[in-house]
Amino acid sequence: MEFTDYSFTNEKNGKYLCFPDYKEVLKFLNDFARDFGLDDLIQFNTEVISVKQKNGKWVVESKINGDDQFKKEEHFEMIVVCNGHNTQPKLANVPVLPGMKKWPGKQIHSHNYRVPEPYKDQVVVVIGHGPSGFDIAFDIAKVAKEVHVSSRFPQVKVRKLEIYQNVWQHSKIEYCHENGEVAFEDGALIAADVIIHCTGYKCDFPFLETNGIVMVDENRVGPLCKHVFPPQLAPTLSFVGIPSQVLCF
Repeated sequence: MEFTDYSFTNEKNGKYLCFPDYKEVLKFLNDFARDFGLDDLIQFNTEVISVKQKNGKWVVESKINGDDQFKKEEHFEMIVVCNGHNTQPKLANVPVLPGMKKWPGKQIHSHNYRVPEPYKDQVVVVIGHGPSGFDIAFDIAKVAKEVHVSSRFPQVKVRKLEIYQNVWQHSKIEYCHENGEVAFEDGALIAADVIIHCTGYKCDFPFLETNGIVMVDENRVGPLCKHVFPPQLAPTLSFVGIPSQVLCF
């Protein structure tokens, strides 16, 4: 997981990092931007509000520091959309999880997770069996009382993970009780303080106006030639990073 001309190494011994965490990935990206002078080309703290085509040009409207008083409009010949996959959270299907709406504990999405300290001595349920789920579960395990990872895959059986004394793996959640208990299909019942939804993201381009030419259905974006160019708008509009079943940041 690295750029072809920039190695992902550990500064201490020069060896490759086999399993970098989010802090090391962030450092890698910051180092890359610094070494190639990209910081000077990026407008930080700037939110793109609207991108639309007008008179053969693309009109980009943005605002600085979230302040509507500091809006600006710019015109470009080409637009590359590369806002990533991890912006619009996809929550667990609440109607399919009985009792979730009345469950009294705290619920957040992995999108809003930052550090483990707020979960000190708490019992945490992580919904999601993917990379984010386990990364967050292992990070929280350093300070939490217990961490329970729930998977939607039926073959997953309840067990304690060997490398941690306070992390358990479970099947799907069966019911969330109003008294704070969470019941799993494997028969386990635990009293939880927090549920973290590590359930992925949806592709979302709320700023882009194409008059229906480019459509988004969950994580399907199209029509795109080679997952990059919408035929009717090529080559002035392109997308980068649409395929998600890859090793990406």
